Amino acid sequence: MADVVARLGGDEFVILCTDNSALGNQETILSRLSENIDKANRLTTRQYRLSLSVGVGRYEHQAPCSIDELLHRADQAMYKNKEDKKARRQDGYKQ
Repeated sequence: MADVVARLGGDEFVILCTDNSALGNQETILSRLSENIDKANRLTTRQYRLSLSVGVGRYEHQAPCSIDELLHRADQAMYKNKEDKKARRQDGYKQ
């Protein structure tokens, strides 16, 4: 099995982890993504700051749902993540 990374449009991407060994491993995946964004932001040649907002939708075998529903759940979680960052004034958000 392989993970799938796709661009939904604009600046929205989705990662579909298909390997069951990734279950419970989302913190490791998110940490690696954040570290890479931070590394890119430290480049002195960078003219703008990159930021990352994340939402996770988890498929539960006991309560199956469609991919559309998973994307909807992840989208809702991502917008909550954005709002939390705004409240903490992270990622360049100003109030």
